[in-house]
Amino acid sequence: MTTVRHPYLRLPARSFWRTAVAEPGPVDITDLWTPKFAFGRLMVAELLDRGV
Repeated sequence: MTTVRHPYLRLPARSFWRTAVAEPGPVDITDLWTPKFAFGRLMVAELLDRGV
């Protein structure tokens, strides 16, 4: 018989609401998401010029 492990056992503290968001102060919250790609200022300006 195999032992089933808790699926959240090995996740870091940032994966949970209390330790990631509720406990730290508003300016101390980090690592809420990881963007798939970054937009530079020039890229945003080009998109705005195109009306996107």
